[in-house]
Amino acid sequence: NAAASDWQKDRDALAAAGAVIATKNAQIDALTLKLAECQDQTPPPVPVPVTTELGVFVGAADASKVSQFEMMLGSAVGNVLIFEENGAAPETRVGAHRMIHSPKWPLGVPSATVTTFCTRLVSAGQADSILRPFWEFNGPWMGWYSKGREAYFVSEWKRGVGLARAVAGQSFAFDWCPNIGDDKASVEKCWPG
Repeated sequence: NAAASDWQKDRDALAAAGAVIATKNAQIDALTLKLAECQDQTPPPVPVPVTTELGVFVGAADASKVSQFEMMLGSAVGNVLIFEENGAAPETRVGAHRMIHSPKWPLGVPSATVTTFCTRLVSAGQADSILRPFWEFNGPWMGWYSKGREAYFVSEWKRGVGLARAVAGQSFAFDWCPNIGDDKASVEKCWPG
């Protein structure tokens, strides 16, 4: 009788343990299902802080007129766009404004040209400039028109950026600048990544 009683207690304990295991397995299955649902969902986008900075286009004009423009505007501008092709030297600086330089680099520009230009910018205290090479590259009026040579354009962009980044002391930013409109050139295929 004592053995039968112990056997009954063991059987009851096993049944209780089995019930606990079944409950735990059901909880694990439910969590696994929830995890799978979460993994199938695209996480919400992370908001990127946007900063807006007023800039002014100088081109070949007299860059010293920027301060007159600021007085008329009643506000400071954050950067100045200047074209080196129009005779402005890379050393041109307008006060403490960050400069946007659009150097006239043809596709296939010699490496030494890029390195020398960027070294001159750093030496002139413009290591934080924004470089805007190959601007409006999808416009057929540009010497670096990208239509039909998009892969070459991308490789040249990456090469130029790599050369500029290799200049000691630089902290350049780069402005990839297509033209607006339908110029029959694939802007998407020219994205350098």
